[in-house]
Amino acid sequence: MSTHLCSNSFRLEQSEGSIKTDPLLAILRGSSPAYLVKHVVSKTECDQIWQNFQRLSAQRRHDHVPGIHIGGFHYGKTTDEYFVEVEENRPGTTELLMGTSDPISAIHEALGSALKQQTYAYRPASSLGREAGRFIARSWTDAGEYALAPHEDRSQLQHPAQRGFEIQQVANKTVVGVNLCIRSNDQRGALLVWNTRPDEEERLSLGVQHLGYPYPSSFVKDQECLRILPEPGDIYCVNGTLLHAVEKQNTGETRLSLSFIIGFIDDATVVYWT
Repeated sequence: MSTHLCSNSFRLEQSEGSIKTDPLLAILRGSSPAYLVKHVVSKTECDQIWQNFQRLSAQRRHDHVPGIHIGGFHYGKTTDEYFVEVEENRPGTTELLMGTSDPISAIHEALGSALKQQTYAYRPASSLGREAGRFIARSWTDAGEYALAPHEDRSQLQHPAQRGFEIQQVANKTVVGVNLCIRSNDQRGALLVWNTRPDEEERLSLGVQHLGYPYPSSFVKDQECLRILPEPGDIYCVNGTLLHAVEKQNTGETRLSLSFIIGFIDDATVVYWT
């Protein structure tokens, strides 16, 4: 049976301008559903990244998840396939940030500094000397009820093809998606987070035990929900053990974010990957 956060904990934590340690740890420890940091990156930098994205050749996903991307991601791949893809995509992710101060490096540094205040280490996930990607640029494109259907991020950490990759240690803790909003609509394309955490039996019954996607809309019907509309330059973090989705956008509009995933692999270390 699904589990839930206490209703008084199911609220959006928010700060202005910089990442704060307490709300960051609250979401990493699973006691908070989402954390929004307003006005971290300038509109000028976001506009430059958007211009670069339009100029570059984004790839369409081929795994039945509707979207386009620049950068490698581990979802549904073997560990080796993931690291090969990360290396192949490094030139593209570097070019995507051309003409900017590299806000992704600044975000990783800010996360590391916030965690260091509580003596936690922060580093890229690794395997056999290979480092995970810093970020992926992505835009969800489904034309159905959602731009990205309801899903959770824990199941993808239990894929047998990645057995031995250290990110699988996060599956027993809280996986957190970190996103920098580059382009959005002020009315549509919101992030939806529901106060429900499917259990293993439910994941098995739906056949999503190794991917976590997609869940039927009936699964979230009548569930308590947060609707989060980030603006360009905002960072938004989501508790990936909870079901979440991206709202359908207006025809012809593009919602773009730069994203990565973080989580504790042990009591002292947080790693990031894509």
